[in-house]
Amino acid sequence: MSEIAVRKQFVKEALITEGKRFKRNQGMAMAKLLKFHTHNTIRRRDTNVTSQSHYDGKLAITLQANVRFLDIKGSKKAKSRKRKKAYAIYNRFAYGHFFSLAEWLMVGLTEDTWLRIKSELNQ
Repeated sequence: MSEIAVRKQFVKEALITEGKRFKRNQGMAMAKLLKFHTHNTIRRRDTNVTSQSHYDGKLAITLQANVRFLDIKGSKKAKSRKRKKAYAIYNRFAYGHFFSLAEWLMVGLTEDTWLRIKSELNQ
């Protein structure tokens, strides 16, 4: 197998794994923080990984439109004089997983990973 095929497979695996982690972690936070209409908000999320060129990969995470606004909206438990606490269900996960994925792509392709992917592609 060529070097390009191994690198492309590594990027694809990294994006798929990070997409699953994003959905799982965000789903747990939504279930804990949101006590209203959580079922559809959690179930209507989707991840899609596409790749077109040698090292190119794209992870698309589809959420309901109201999820972004719930992140901005403050909870009603906060006192009126204090700043309302937002539901941390969007920005925290988007940026956290972005930095995790960036680090994984920079240093995650070790010799062991290279050999594993190469043997999987040869089969």
